Amino acid sequence: MTSEEPLVRIIGSYDYPLKRMFPDGAGRGGAVRFTTEPVMRPDFLLSVNYPRHDIEIECPVEHCWSLTQEPPHRVFHWMHSFHPSFGRLYSSDPSIEGPGKTLTHPHMHWHIKRSLEWLRQAVPPEKTKTLSTITSDMRWLKGHRLRFDFVKRLNEELELDWFGRGVRPLE
Repeated sequence: MTSEEPLVRIIGSYDYPLKRMFPDGAGRGGAVRFTTEPVMRPDFLLSVNYPRHDIEIECPVEHCWSLTQEPPHRVFHWMHSFHPSFGRLYSSDPSIEGPGKTLTHPHMHWHIKRSLEWLRQAVPPEKTKTLSTITSDMRWLKGHRLRFDFVKRLNEELELDWFGRGVRPLE
């Protein structure tokens, strides 16, 4: 689809909240356009976690990138592995090596159902406590439990402003 503004098609394991993450609400970041529409010939493909269904696409492998948001746990190991359909892998698993692999944080999007513009214009709430955290109550994996227990103990010692799904959701 080559144009002056490269087009990046995003596919993934869930409905990506694309529009609310860009200033114009239309999936434009600088000189790059992003879409979740089924474009056959994008300039780049970004697969977040895994596609929910088979796709057909015409895009060079070196322009097809896989981004894994899940932790490097045995349940998700397959997501952190190279697949021949992707030229790049962005993963938080330090044990994976190879050309095209980038060790990175999981790139989690925000779960607040507000636009970037709303967030930019919002007045920050008054801080009344020493420390704030956004940490959900998820305890499915060992890492989730360790994180939750750590924040719970911190809260007992410091009395935090603790936000997150299942604790104190952000509206």
